[in-house]
Amino acid sequence: MLKYYKTPADALQNEDAMIKRFSDPQILYSLDFWTTSQSLIVPKSLTRASQFDNACTNLGNSGWPVFVRKTGGGITPHGAGILNVSIAYALDTCEKPTISGVYDMFCSPLISLMSSLGCTATTGAVPGSFCDGAYNIVVDEKKVMGTAQRWTRVKSKVSRQVVFAHAMLLVNADIQSSVWAVNKLSTACDLDNDILVEKHVNIDQLVKTISQPVDLNFIVSTLKDAYLSELASLTG
Repeated sequence: MLKYYKTPADALQNEDAMIKRFSDPQILYSLDFWTTSQSLIVPKSLTRASQFDNACTNLGNSGWPVFVRKTGGGITPHGAGILNVSIAYALDTCEKPTISGVYDMFCSPLISLMSSLGCTATTGAVPGSFCDGAYNIVVDEKKVMGTAQRWTRVKSKVSRQVVFAHAMLLVNADIQSSVWAVNKLSTACDLDNDILVEKHVNIDQLVKTISQPVDLNFIVSTLKDAYLSELASLTG
């Protein structure tokens, strides 16, 4: 079930396709686990920085090509050892969900995953982490995962409200190189947010209760049923 996209551009195209599928009223939800090549994905607003193009050239020459997404947020690294989870589901017209409620639902399997690995995880901001937010998954005051969500309306014969949620998991990533790349682009674009290596940690560094290797496929197999159950209950 784990997909590998050759470039983040392919992953971003798949995200658009994932949402567009909801023009079919038979589609109730979608779940995607994916990873892609070493790169940075940035919000479109960053392209307005005067040194953006030069910084992208320099980072590309250093093995960190930059890709632009349509939505907001911060600079996020991708590559080996980083797992992405994307879900989408259509809201019933009588549903009145909240942003915090969606986050609580989406983060629950992630927190349960960490609990099964012997870790106590919470949600919260981690100042000094990349793409920081109030719903990071945090262990020992370090960011293990970042989350985001957006709502969109898909029009066909019937207009449908679709919730999209995404998580980026540090499984066994090169955190030092990732932070270097994020800081390099941030500095070039005059962003005042110094990112610190020590504010992040990989899942495989935290494992306390199992002896088998913790890699991307292991995480996918652990999360898949939990998310399918959540999505089925939301749309059932």
